[in-house]
Amino acid sequence: MSIHGNILEQVFPNSAKQFRILKFMIENDTWLTLYALSKNAGIKVRREYLERLARLGIVHRNELGYYRINKEHWFVKALVSFFKNVGYMD
Repeated sequence: MSIHGNILEQVFPNSAKQFRILKFMIENDTWLTLYALSKNAGIKVRREYLERLARLGIVHRNELGYYRINKEHWFVKALVSFFKNVGYMD
């Protein structure tokens, strides 16, 4: 993350946690349990949030309760571009 990378979290402090979750999932494109995601991202992740993302098609959820970012979703592609443009992600 660049010097200005955390400006996104400063400008949108109420969304910082969601940005961190999405960034972690984008950078770690693998199937994760809620527990593993919380532990590895270093923040408490709410199941309701992941379920909302799954309903929107932003993440995939399998029958075992694992979640994975949907890198083919138009919003995820736009988000990756945005994160890179503002220096939030390399």
